[in-house]
Amino acid sequence: MFGYEIKSLKAVYFGTNVEHADLEIVCLILLGQNPDIKFYKTHKGINRYEVNFEEFTYTPYVDT
Repeated sequence: MFGYEIKSLKAVYFGTNVEHADLEIVCLILLGQNPDIKFYKTHKGINRYEVNFEEFTYTPYVDT
């Protein structure tokens, strides 16, 4: 079985087409293990062919 040190995972980057339900599950699990983890979501460029990463603070759906 593969494992890793919980604190070694510093950030997770989600693609532009990630399903909201998948994002919820991953964020809930990882924040339960490491509250210091950072999350980023990609956004396509408007005028150019580019991908930008924007950090976001995850708020559980049940808390909104």
